[in-house]
Amino acid sequence: MVWYRGTVSCSILSEGDVLANSLKALGANRLVIGHSPTVTRQVLERFDGRVFEIDTGMLKKSYNGSGHALIIEGDNISVVSESGSDPVVPLPHPRRVGTRSSTLSVEALEQLLANGEIVSVSKGLFGLPLVKVTDGKRTVQAVFTKGPRRAGSDTEQAAYLLDRLLRLDMVPVTVAREVDGKQGTLQFLPENTQTETERVNSGRGGNARCPLPRQWNSAYIFDALIYNSSRSPSTMVYNTADWQLMLMGHQNAFGTKTSRPSYLRSIDLEITGTWVDALTSLSDQVLKENLGDVLDERRIAAIASRRDDLLKEAKQ
Repeated sequence: MVWYRGTVSCSILSEGDVLANSLKALGANRLVIGHSPTVTRQVLERFDGRVFEIDTGMLKKSYNGSGHALIIEGDNISVVSESGSDPVVPLPHPRRVGTRSSTLSVEALEQLLANGEIVSVSKGLFGLPLVKVTDGKRTVQAVFTKGPRRAGSDTEQAAYLLDRLLRLDMVPVTVAREVDGKQGTLQFLPENTQTETERVNSGRGGNARCPLPRQWNSAYIFDALIYNSSRSPSTMVYNTADWQLMLMGHQNAFGTKTSRPSYLRSIDLEITGTWVDALTSLSDQVLKENLGDVLDERRIAAIASRRDDLLKEAKQ
């Protein structure tokens, strides 16, 4: 038995090649994981069906879950529960950038930030307003950024949408919202976080479920793709529960330069197979269809040019 939580905690871009190499070494097609209770207390699948998470917290006093069994019959995979209900298929591993209630899905969080009641506005992360929003049952906090600064450059929403396309899973849920009469975006900020500066000063993070160097590498490739010239330790934020990296502060990203941000010029990027697949999937048409509402044509063309440079670098 190997006790390693990266496969249930890392994004596909940080873990995909590790998983592929492990399965190849074992001569296996799938990996079944226990000892890491799922957030939803249901059997989950991820990495396009190559990984199944089966710890559903059946020790009710400790985890408030129930017993489930994974049944594999050739290519047919199903789940049965102790309730005796009919077999079901495993559910997809949910996107969860930032610790929150297990019932608060991406879609529910988007709705809460976009439509919930604003109960307070105070000074928050890197000097931006910290806004608390409630739906009467749940209250979350978010960072408010005014903008966009100019037409065709809604950079905070663009970063979130591109994160979703890549399956990077580092940019928190971000929605358009008016706050105190000003248009801008709200970006979810979970409780109990530390910036990179605070993490370094505290000496913590060595037990991150997803190894920090792999998380940093994915963040660096993303910044190269979007030409984020203002990445700083204060815009690299961690959940202290598991040290999952969250990327914030994209006001100066998505420029039209096709070079690399100065802070990355001395950093070697590891652009391996999973990243190559993700970048290749960002065809010009996909970029236009998904980012056309928040970025103008020049900025989208610059993303495509930087994408091509990253793919060339991967082949070297």
